Amino acid sequence: MAISFGHDRPWGGVSQREYQRKAQDPLHPLAYRVHFAAIGWADRHGHAAFAPGKLATLLGKDGKTPV
Repeated sequence: MAISFGHDRPWGGVSQREYQRKAQDPLHPLAYRVHFAAIGWADRHGHAAFAPGKLATLLGKDGKTPV
C-alpha cells in the first residue's frame, strides 16, 4: 500500500543518517547545517529536541570540532 497524503499532494523522504552527517560537515553553510540537524534528529512527530548545548556541539559552535 502506498503512502498518500491526499490527491495532488506529493511528498518525499530523506535519510536521517545522511542529514546528521551533513549537519556536522563544516563545508555546508551554517543555516543549512541547522536545517540538516533539525531533520536529521527529528522524531516521528517531526520534532528535534536537543539537550542544552548539544546543537552547538554538533555544529562545532562551542569551540570544538564536530564529532
